[in-house]
Amino acid sequence: MEPSVVACLTCKNSSLTLPYVLKSLSLINYPRDRFAVAVVDGGSVDSTPEVARDILNSLGLKFKVLVKPSNIPEGRNACVKEALELGADYILFVDCDTLVVNKDFLRHAISASDSGCCPCVVTGDIQVKTFKDVNSLKKFAEETLKNVSSSPSSKPKGHSFISWCGMGLTLIPAEIARKVSFDEDLTFKEDTVYCLKTWDAGYGVIKLNYEEPVAYDLNLIRKSDIYVRMSLKDYFRGFSKKALAYAYTTMTKPGRGGVISIFKDFRYLSHVTRTFSLTLLSLSLYYLFKADLTLGLLMFIPAFSMLTLYFSKVLVKSPDVLTAMKSFVKFTLFSFILTFEIPTQAIKHRSKIKEITHKITYCEEKMPSYFERPPQ
Repeated sequence: MEPSVVACLTCKNSSLTLPYVLKSLSLINYPRDRFAVAVVDGGSVDSTPEVARDILNSLGLKFKVLVKPSNIPEGRNACVKEALELGADYILFVDCDTLVVNKDFLRHAISASDSGCCPCVVTGDIQVKTFKDVNSLKKFAEETLKNVSSSPSSKPKGHSFISWCGMGLTLIPAEIARKVSFDEDLTFKEDTVYCLKTWDAGYGVIKLNYEEPVAYDLNLIRKSDIYVRMSLKDYFRGFSKKALAYAYTTMTKPGRGGVISIFKDFRYLSHVTRTFSLTLLSLSLYYLFKADLTLGLLMFIPAFSMLTLYFSKVLVKSPDVLTAMKSFVKFTLFSFILTFEIPTQAIKHRSKIKEITHKITYCEEKMPSYFERPPQ
């Protein structure tokens, strides 16, 4: 008998993309009597829960829809609870904007999860697709679903043990789900910390490598960035753990290692650049109004130019200029303090991160090529 799988979706205001996502799940090559869907709505102001129920009823899938105001990790933990109560052997996390296009990914992931040196979380390649308007998104989703239903799915060409993965399309064995939970303090980076805890608990994380994406992440410009809408309080909630997540992803990259690698990482350097620009801007204002006009201008022009560049990136994802300004101020403050906290967390947890890096290398050497044990 095939193992039981529950697809878990945490949603909030996802009525646009959810119908296509659920239809893509119905195309997965897996027995219907061993497959169910659990949807946790985090407090939508649109018709997401009703859309979920209507679509799942029409598709004939077993399902449960739960409305529970929550952030992402709280919603995911609620999903896990529902899935385990439904008797899941595996939990397949799917984002509410992730269109699954490989019908056999679930079978491949189950096979890979059981064939390594330990039970593993398994993920695949997701390609981000950004659309200028709703009609373009709908047209792409509809055409893609038609192709999925009529075309064979590709097989993985290999695998990689990785330090972390997102939860856009990720399989978690029930054994891991019972022992490792999502940290509810985290308003982002919860997937990174989950994978760190997974490795630390004696399990692993695998990425299956395909020539083509196994799913598409559907996004609309100006409506797809949670960081724009996030409050300052939520930015700093679980702050040290978020800094640890940044350090962990950098220190476990192939070819990297040690705390020194933090200072060579592009993402960290972007935080340093922001911090430097903000400091320089503050100094320039002092000199402009209190001391030397020429020196003040020499500092003000490059600092203002750099911060304007960062602001323009925020503006693209914001509904209006005022929202962009608020988001820019929040993230700049967050980035300023994060510049100092990331190295602190890297030093504090360097032994644990080094141990996980060794585990990844060991598993990579021990687990044979994926094709030496063909997927079921």
